[in-house]
Amino acid sequence: VAILDGEGRSVMANDEMRRFLPHGLIAARDPVQAVRWTGRDAEGDLLAPGDYPSARALRGDAAPGRDLLFRQDDGREVWTHVLSRPIVEEDGRVGGAFTVVLDIDRQKRGEEAVRRSEERLRSAIEVGRVGLWDWDIATGDIQWSDEHYRMEGYAVGAVKPSYEAWLARVHPDDREATEAVLRDAMATGRDYVHEFRALHPDGTVRWLDARGRFFYDEAGRPVRMVGAMTDTTERRTAAERQKTLVAELQHRTRNLLAVVRSLADKTIRTSDDLPSFRERFRDRLDALGRVQALLSRLDEHDRVTFDELIRDELSALDGEPGRTLLTGPEGVRLRSSSVQALALALHELATNAVKYGALGQPGARLAIGWSVARGDDGKPWLHVDWRESGVAMPQAPIGRGQGRELIERALPYQLDARTTYALGPDGVHCTIAVPVSETTGEGAGHG
Repeated sequence: VAILDGEGRSVMANDEMRRFLPHGLIAARDPVQAVRWTGRDAEGDLLAPGDYPSARALRGDAAPGRDLLFRQDDGREVWTHVLSRPIVEEDGRVGGAFTVVLDIDRQKRGEEAVRRSEERLRSAIEVGRVGLWDWDIATGDIQWSDEHYRMEGYAVGAVKPSYEAWLARVHPDDREATEAVLRDAMATGRDYVHEFRALHPDGTVRWLDARGRFFYDEAGRPVRMVGAMTDTTERRTAAERQKTLVAELQHRTRNLLAVVRSLADKTIRTSDDLPSFRERFRDRLDALGRVQALLSRLDEHDRVTFDELIRDELSALDGEPGRTLLTGPEGVRLRSSSVQALALALHELATNAVKYGALGQPGARLAIGWSVARGDDGKPWLHVDWRESGVAMPQAPIGRGQGRELIERALPYQLDARTTYALGPDGVHCTIAVPVSETTGEGAGHG
């Protein structure tokens, strides 16, 4: 506390004030000490010393107090609150001022720490998308965070938060169980932990994981409940997708083992000796491995296309390059269920062409064409035409009968395909028509 004369010099001051006015002059009158003080206006702009409360009081202005930052001798800055009032003489002249400086550093820094903590908490809540609620059970008043509104399908501030507004958005099939868990937590004092569905006005269903705690008065009556919710829709969707993928993987594994067993049985029946079996069985397993690699690199919404399937098979062979002509649209999407069987049929045709036909004899050629057209059932069908030319006949049947059996019997049985296979005068001519993905239409891709 200090009493100042008209020149801003203290004429009476206690010991604490001497800490802030070591020369006995206010900042506006002491340029050396003025640099120790820092103040800002409501807009955040720096104040001039002449606008500090004591200087204004000496001009007769009973200005409100201000928070000013003061740098001590040791260099540490402390927050102060400065309040000053003019002392008016009998003739109306301002003869001095009464000034009070309060050390509010601990309070100010505590408030700043709280503000920063609240800001961090608010940021964490927003980033983490956590919906908060605070329920005064006695009055029925409830506070929701902005994210809580959104989780319930409300625009922020669109409704007054209430138990009824919350319950209205709980899915009708989940309301009874959700309220039962809430009542049990209230009666027993256990934490409220429950996952339920929220039904939004547009029909969107979101899964919400809610956790809350009740507080009680001295008589044991519940008086307050606070809690938080998180949206678990994506997590549950991912879990369901993973469950489906695991089931699909198990199904494919069983099917794959059945195919391998069938390949082994048929290769044994048509092999003369163990070396012959080993070579042919290995080639067929390699073909099966290639198609599995194609299938495994795709997501659930993608499909293997016919052009990549045929190119993948031909690139694995040792036939003469430049003998094959491929014509057909790109991007013909195959049904996942048909890729494996179709790949094995193409492998048998290609292997036969390398060993006995167009890809193994000088001057011979292989033309593979394909197109897509709507069938009588209105669905898209892939039509494949495999035609060899310039092959010196006679020619051994492909795979000594196994490949031909796969084309003429297995494909129609497994894929509802329509096939023909013929040994012409200069090579094999085979046609395969098979249903393809509904997302493939006529003229799919590019030629």
